[in-house]
Amino acid sequence: MDPMVDNSWIHEKRPPGRSGWQSKVMKTKVFMTVAVILAGTILAVSLNGLGSNATLYQSEGVVVDFGGYNTSWTDVDYKEIDDPPRSLWGYSEAMRAAGKKAESYKALAEIVAMFPSDASDAVYRMGEWREADGEKEKAIALYRRILK
Repeated sequence: MDPMVDNSWIHEKRPPGRSGWQSKVMKTKVFMTVAVILAGTILAVSLNGLGSNATLYQSEGVVVDFGGYNTSWTDVDYKEIDDPPRSLWGYSEAMRAAGKKAESYKALAEIVAMFPSDASDAVYRMGEWREADGEKEKAIALYRRILK
């Protein structure tokens, strides 16, 4: 058997004061193991500050599911707003005025998904905006959606 694999010699009695090549190999193995563990610990401690604490970046909010694997995340927690649909209407108008059309459509889509009583008004508003943006086919599709 290969002496590097067969470790039965570890338990053999050796004369005191004498160290053979096997004892040197064992000391080297122990030293290398300790060195690797220490290096890993030092590396882990030094790199710990480079990561980010996930809880700092998590916020309360709602994932709106539009069906067909189409979801949208909103940071707004509707339970904490006094009048959620009204707030979203204002937000959509503000985003539209700021030139952020995608955000305004997204807010209207959230109204449709979350507040059925305001859904037809939101779809109608989306149709008006699509028509104003020159997207007549999309506007017609939205108007037809209201009639269903």
